[in-house]
Amino acid sequence: MIRLIAALFALIAAVPALAAERVLVLPFESTSVAPELANTATELMIIFLRDRGLQVTSPPEKPADAEAAARAAGATHVVEGRMTRIGTKALVFAEMRPVGAAQAVWVGRLTASRPEDLESVIARMARGIDTGESVQEAVDIHTVTETEEQRLRRRKANHYFGVSLGGFVPVQEEGIASGLGLFWLYDVRNMMFELELQGSFSDDYDRTSVGISAYYPFSEGDITPYIGGGLQYSGTSRNATNAELAAAAHDDYWDDRVEGQGLGARLGLGILLGRTSTVAIRADIGYAIAFYKVGDDTPHGLAFSVGLGF
Repeated sequence: MIRLIAALFALIAAVPALAAERVLVLPFESTSVAPELANTATELMIIFLRDRGLQVTSPPEKPADAEAAARAAGATHVVEGRMTRIGTKALVFAEMRPVGAAQAVWVGRLTASRPEDLESVIARMARGIDTGESVQEAVDIHTVTETEEQRLRRRKANHYFGVSLGGFVPVQEEGIASGLGLFWLYDVRNMMFELELQGSFSDDYDRTSVGISAYYPFSEGDITPYIGGGLQYSGTSRNATNAELAAAAHDDYWDDRVEGQGLGARLGLGILLGRTSTVAIRADIGYAIAFYKVGDDTPHGLAFSVGLGF
């Protein structure tokens, strides 16, 4: 038991081992950034590392031989950084490596949108150097940068609103139920998403549906074939069969039609003509199957349409 407790104390003592080490902080280099800001970054790094209990030394100028300077100062690790201007922002980079090692054991990069952000950026880097956390993890309510406060950018999706003409060919019935529909097609380059309303009607068979689908386009050209599928909520009504009429003859209320509604699935393929313009024509054919029954049968069949989107 005593040995276990001693081992636990040894493990706990080893966690902040870096705090007992001496760190050499080299002056930050700058590219198209005012030297005063680079000097400020160096001073802030020294301050924040010392605040975290590290022993820090820093030369007034970057030595020609950083390794020799670190050994002369009794340092075990070297911290160096640089700043690069991008428009009105500054990209701040820092890394720490053991003396004599070519590979860094910690690397961090953050963007400072304004000079005031530099304090938060360096504070997070100092915390990461001390704890081993990444700069994304080493954040608290006091060190969120202006860049991180901004809303995330999103790519704009091109979209079409359109009208389609087509029909539905039920497997259980003869003939075609003709119809029309409305669709909203959103093009996000490597995928296309659709919301569609469709109605198909005949003397013997009626079907209406609303669906959400996703498609994979096979090209980025003006003429784009695609394949995909999705879910539909549909309602189906048809003439009852003789067997269904006979089974319902004893009911108090019955008619010569059966109907049902519910979820279903759709798989299809098509082609989009004029994808690079503001007006497009699409031709689509697919297979739809319901997850419910109408009478004794599960509705399913072939759906096709031609639409104009703008």
